[in-house]
Amino acid sequence: NTIIDGSQPENPDLGSVVTFESGEDTTSILIGFTITGGIGTRILEGPIDARGGGGVFFDRSGGKLTDNYIIENEVNYNNFTMGGGIVAGGFIDPQPWLVLCRNRISHNKSISDFEQANSGGIEVYTNLIMIDNELSYNESQSPVLSVGGGASIRGRFGHIKVYIHNNTFSNNRS
Repeated sequence: NTIIDGSQPENPDLGSVVTFESGEDTTSILIGFTITGGIGTRILEGPIDARGGGGVFFDRSGGKLTDNYIIENEVNYNNFTMGGGIVAGGFIDPQPWLVLCRNRISHNKSISDFEQANSGGIEVYTNLIMIDNELSYNESQSPVLSVGGGASIRGRFGHIKVYIHNNTFSNNRS
């Protein structure tokens, strides 16, 4: 039970606990960790000023997360927030694959004071295989618009492929 605690980042704009950002694919595997304390990475792309991926941040990359606890990460920002636990996507075509198997994604938050808050648990804009995960007690919170307390999955460039099987969602809130 190795715990990776990101609660004291050197640079708060790079506050995700784990980052995949070098074109990784599903042969890059994170297995058996507790990932906690992340505050997310600042995303500046064109007109977008956001923060996302408190626990794990995938930027133009894929990967595989298996048997991890992604807990108590909080993305809190004045602008748009997404994926307190995990955010995956980026402006790339074709979209990479994210595989989530047997993870517990719990007690993560996406909070915005002035903009939209998306998904306390996971925010995915890429191809996804999601099997046997538990998402519980995640929260998105904003006075403007809160979406997907547990999960938000959507395509950015045309269609994405999504396979979801035997996941449990409970007590998530937006």
